[in-house]
Amino acid sequence: MTAALGAAFGAGLLLLLSPWLWPRGSRGDALVRRRRHGGRVADRLAAAGVPASPQLLAAGSVLAGGVAGGLAVGGTGMGAVGALA
Repeated sequence: MTAALGAAFGAGLLLLLSPWLWPRGSRGDALVRRRRHGGRVADRLAAAGVPASPQLLAAGSVLAGGVAGGLAVGGTGMGAVGALA
């Protein structure tokens, strides 16, 4: 179990640090321009037909995480499981 948690933690750190570890490709200029005019998340939400703002998406994600954590604590009785959920 310790090895699995360590691997998950390492993968998470790698994903968090990857924008700074790897240089941008040839699409870098287009991405910078797109971020200035609304952002990638807003572009993808619009392409998917979802009329929501990125802030609303973030708030919904936080709410869903809180509900999942509450269900995990309620089902197991262990706070650590809720924190991981």
